[in-house]
Amino acid sequence: MRHRSVTITIICWLFIVMGCLGFLPFILEQVSQQSREFRILHPFLFLWHRAGPVLMTICGTLMLLRCGWARWILILWFVNALAGDIVYGFYSSWRLPMHILIFAVSAFYLFRRSATDYFRSTESTLTEIVKDDETPVA
Repeated sequence: MRHRSVTITIICWLFIVMGCLGFLPFILEQVSQQSREFRILHPFLFLWHRAGPVLMTICGTLMLLRCGWARWILILWFVNALAGDIVYGFYSSWRLPMHILIFAVSAFYLFRRSATDYFRSTESTLTEIVKDDETPVA
């Protein structure tokens, strides 16, 4: 069984923490008048913006549990966020370069050969568990 590398563990926990911290302002913002108006005028965009932090937390957790498809969803969501920053403009001069840096580093480490082997070893782990459990019942 392949063990998880330190870089994969750090990236997973980074996204879990960023997702949790990213969802806090949305919880605290619920009472503001501006938030209520935005939710009424743009319900789809309101939900779309709330999905990002939740998705980061879920994908980070699932990647810790060796779900390889979670890294694809996370990267696709990140590309979507970057495209939104580029098309609609970004809020500060450091946001876009920081997002590009986090994206590049995450994509590099999540799709290296060792990471791919880690995520692929799920099938072999499951068959090992099944083989170990096949004890005769007397």
